[in-house]
Amino acid sequence: AVQTQRILEERAEKSAVIRAVCECIATHRYRDQNPPRSLEAKCLFDADKLDSLGAVGIARAYLWLGERGGTVYMSREEWEKTDFNSNRAEDDSLQREWHIKFRFIKDQLYTNTARSLAIKRDQTMIDFLETLEREINGEE
Repeated sequence: AVQTQRILEERAEKSAVIRAVCECIATHRYRDQNPPRSLEAKCLFDADKLDSLGAVGIARAYLWLGERGGTVYMSREEWEKTDFNSNRAEDDSLQREWHIKFRFIKDQLYTNTARSLAIKRDQTMIDFLETLEREINGEE
């Protein structure tokens, strides 16, 4: 937000616009304890979190896992043994990320529209993870 403020000031944006944009940026992180207050900030927060769910979320997660050297599949028994605060690539999997973070997203959104979209996207991820597990285990 600091860098954005500097850029907007250099472009002579109105101070109200600068404050609003900076608030949106400063409050959109999932792990920060700085919740969005304005409608615009809530919309940005929700949009960012929605991209973590559904088919887009699955694609993003696997891109991230591939970049980090994570794994396509990790059984519950395996990921339950990992330290949930670990930053080790070999501990990363979509199953673990689902358990730690993604499954809670739908309940942390601010707008009705986002909550409605999240229900379907959440189910898409559940269905995918269940299908993946069945295929890995030779059940399908």
